[in-house]
Amino acid sequence: MLGDPSPPATATSDVAPPEDAGVAADATAPAVRAVNLAVVIHDAPQAGDSEVSLAVTDETGATRNVAVGTFPGHCIETPAVADAALGQRDPVIAVDCAGGERGARIRLVREDDALIVLRAWVTDGSAGAYNIIDRIALPAGAAVN
Repeated sequence: MLGDPSPPATATSDVAPPEDAGVAADATAPAVRAVNLAVVIHDAPQAGDSEVSLAVTDETGATRNVAVGTFPGHCIETPAVADAALGQRDPVIAVDCAGGERGARIRLVREDDALIVLRAWVTDGSAGAYNIIDRIALPAGAAVN
């Protein structure tokens, strides 16, 4: 009503929610509990090479694509099995690239809240040492599927 001296109503409340109400600290950003990983391989513009990327999808459906790199030859996802060259770290994802005399082995291993991308060059069938080529951050505590 016009001329009403009362203050406008506010959206705040003096009543606190019960402790077990399950209210998150930031209700606009729910915690991500798991991510799904998928390897994406495309032919590179340079003939004979492959571009490898990783699609990281959380349970909300949000997806981000992370470029892993361009590698010589035809790349395929292979079974992620234990590899003595990785020490105590078991791969989450494995990709092998072969073409001519040179290829690559790419392994992704979990380390805390990140995926570590490792690459070993393969020459004449023999793999060299793995080197870290990237680190992909994951949501804190998220499971990897």
